[in-house]
Amino acid sequence: MKWMWVDRQVDRVANIGMWIAVACLLVMVLLINVEVIVRYGFNTSTLISDEYSAYLFVGCSFLGFAYAFRKGYFLRVNTLTASLSPFPSKCFQLATLFLAMLFSAILTYELIKLPHTSYLFHSKSIQPSATPLFIPQLILPIGMASMTLAFLNDLVLTLLRKAVLPQGGTEKEVG
Repeated sequence: MKWMWVDRQVDRVANIGMWIAVACLLVMVLLINVEVIVRYGFNTSTLISDEYSAYLFVGCSFLGFAYAFRKGYFLRVNTLTASLSPFPSKCFQLATLFLAMLFSAILTYELIKLPHTSYLFHSKSIQPSATPLFIPQLILPIGMASMTLAFLNDLVLTLLRKAVLPQGGTEKEVG
């Protein structure tokens, strides 16, 4: 089926996001450790560890969202859907996937405007680094766009009756 190629590409995007998130986490740990060593060993500071650790943490979060969703690591409360028969359960799942995809698409659009506005107004951080804010803000629309793709992919797979739903720690095919 042609959509399976798209599914593999969405998986690839989610995996790339996950590896970049892992890199962000490693750099954040390294930066914090350097700050601790410099502060207590040499009585000085890097002056950027708090600011850049926050940027890296947001990068970890936003870039990891699509991977977490694809692997079923997001928290799901299945109390209502577990008590429904298959057809109403699928309708409920379609509605929630559509709303989630719509919300994340709107959020992606708004997050694209954020770094653009920061760039136009030459916004810089108030920290000693004076980092141009559009640079760390670029990660927000990228991460949310990958999440939108993941929601859209699951919506189409559910419509095609090939979605896999994590339920009780296992995956099963719907339909």
